[in-house]
Amino acid sequence: MPLRAGRVPAGEGRQCGLVPEEQVEGAIELSQSYGVPARFEHPEVQQAIRRIAEACRRHRVPFCAIPRLPGQAEAWSRDGAAVLLLGDDRGVAFRALKAHVSAVREEISGKQGSPATP
Repeated sequence: MPLRAGRVPAGEGRQCGLVPEEQVEGAIELSQSYGVPARFEHPEVQQAIRRIAEACRRHRVPFCAIPRLPGQAEAWSRDGAAVLLLGDDRGVAFRALKAHVSAVREEISGKQGSPATP
């Protein structure tokens, strides 16, 4: 996460003199802390994310939301998220490859015995 020098008011959980250029939500990490590993949809995790976003707004730190549930992209956009993280390169590539493999399998199973057309 890019950092810039600055002051953060006490009580916001930051003990150093660096302020992030943007704050990413960290839902998976939060789920671990709340005792519900990998359950980013858990109400306590979602509430914690909203508290982080609000703290970012108060201190003018851009908030980066990761919409994972239906309707979240629109809601975060409306609520002022500076950035929407839509997935990492590996995740996007994996899902695209998986969809392609499924399409090829379906094509092959649907054309058993048909002559191939180049």
